[in-house]
Amino acid sequence: MRNTESGRSMVEMLGVLAIIGVLSVGGIAGYTMAMNKHRANETIGRLMNRAVVVSGQRQLGQTASLSGFNENDGAYTIPNNVDTNTEGKFKLTIQNIPESVCSKIITMEWKIPVITPESCSGTSDMTFQFNNDLSENTGSSDEGESCAGVKCGETCCTNGSTCDAATNRCTRAGKVCPEGEVPYRAYTSDPDATADAYECCDGYAQDETDGQIALCCHPNQTPYHYYNLSSYDDCCNSTEIYNAGGYVTSGCCCEGGSVAVPKYDPYTDRISGCACGPIGSTEAYWDFNVDNETVFCEKGVDHEFFAQNGYWRCIP
Repeated sequence: MRNTESGRSMVEMLGVLAIIGVLSVGGIAGYTMAMNKHRANETIGRLMNRAVVVSGQRQLGQTASLSGFNENDGAYTIPNNVDTNTEGKFKLTIQNIPESVCSKIITMEWKIPVITPESCSGTSDMTFQFNNDLSENTGSSDEGESCAGVKCGETCCTNGSTCDAATNRCTRAGKVCPEGEVPYRAYTSDPDATADAYECCDGYAQDETDGQIALCCHPNQTPYHYYNLSSYDDCCNSTEIYNAGGYVTSGCCCEGGSVAVPKYDPYTDRISGCACGPIGSTEAYWDFNVDNETVFCEKGVDHEFFAQNGYWRCIP
């Protein structure tokens, strides 16, 4: 009996499989590109939400704080620390961005922040520098086009220093500093001091005068009011700071995942200082009649003082 069944040859089957393979590869590649773009857009959206908050705080003269945000509310961590060491600008960082998403972010052609690094390689952190008013950023990272003093090569000569033409370095009262550093009066309040009274600082520099101490805060530090309300008198390794003012007698420098918040006197209901509290805290109420503990009330939570027991309690 003749077999009348027909089928596909091995060559035809291999051809079909090859076509399916090509389509699959193209589909996976397209899906990967779409996901990378989605992750980039989602991450930039989270970044800009934070930038808008910090911009408002900076323009109102307030301390930059992202304590109301969850650092891990998306695919990549955005730390709540805000770098405000460059005058008129602030920086935010996104951690552990894969190269594919980094490349998408860099090629978005937006000019509001200056982005570093300028190219992507492997998994890395990305830093975004914004102007305080979120205007278009035409300068480069760090000093960029903004200089509060005299531009001397790549250094901005602040704190009353000038540019020495012979060395292209910042100088004051005969003290010439290395590139990237500025002189400050470290040993005497005498305004006519000689070069021996000066040292060089690679960040924020403040002279010793009758009303303030000599201070040099490095680029990774922020000056703040620790005791003296009229001038900075200490350096903080974090940007989470509550600068003293008015009735407050001291400032706070908070590190290690805490936030700086005002601390109230429960009897006068006036700010009497500050404290370092857990992320999310907005105010602190100090009970000094019972056990000297500080009670932190989180955002959106009211407070109540129980006179009979002498302690604070946070209530919804």
